[in-house]
Amino acid sequence: GAAVVAVEPVEVDDSADCSFDVHAAIVTAVIIPSSTTRRRIPEGCHLAAPPPRRSSVSGMNSFVLTVLGDDRPGLVDQLSGVITAHGGNWERSQMARLGGKFAGIVQVNVAADASAALQTALRELSDEGALHVRIDLAGAEPRVTGARFVLSLVGTDRPGLVHSVAAALAEVGASIEELDTATSEAPMSGGPLFEATAAVVLPAGLTIDLVRDRLEALADRLMVDIDLVD
Repeated sequence: GAAVVAVEPVEVDDSADCSFDVHAAIVTAVIIPSSTTRRRIPEGCHLAAPPPRRSSVSGMNSFVLTVLGDDRPGLVDQLSGVITAHGGNWERSQMARLGGKFAGIVQVNVAADASAALQTALRELSDEGALHVRIDLAGAEPRVTGARFVLSLVGTDRPGLVHSVAAALAEVGASIEELDTATSEAPMSGGPLFEATAAVVLPAGLTIDLVRDRLEALADRLMVDIDLVD
């Protein structure tokens, strides 16, 4: 018939020792009929909880790679080829050509037993001069409880714009998660135009409206356009 779980008093066997398999006794009591569930537990022995089950991701390591090299075709192919050859998984990344260089950051997950070999292969890329690769173990993602918004800035390019906005955000405890900037020639004036887009996270309890008021006042002083979208 169907197996049942019986709740019964446990007998004590003074003549036995504590070397029996307690976990096997527990499993047996669950899967056999109640008439045979009574087990004899030696005096002084205690039923311990089963060992915790391992997480399926416990055997993985996550790395953040910072890469830099002279811009030329095939750099991403070289880097991704090394990662794939060692069973790594290319996750988030941001890469761009800047000043004749190719630069980027990549988050990679790889099995723990392949981590050392992957790091060695990545360092060989640096030794060959193909790419300078810095390898850092990824940290825990911070818990975010505040509001998020996207900040856009457009204005005539000049020194100090990024610092002015970043300082205003830091004063209220806001954190910049992502930042993209670019310069271009303004179509009308012909002067350089600066554009920035930032993903911002506010501390818990701070409203976007308060930040918007501060940044609008800053925009007037800097003579730029600043827009917030939540």
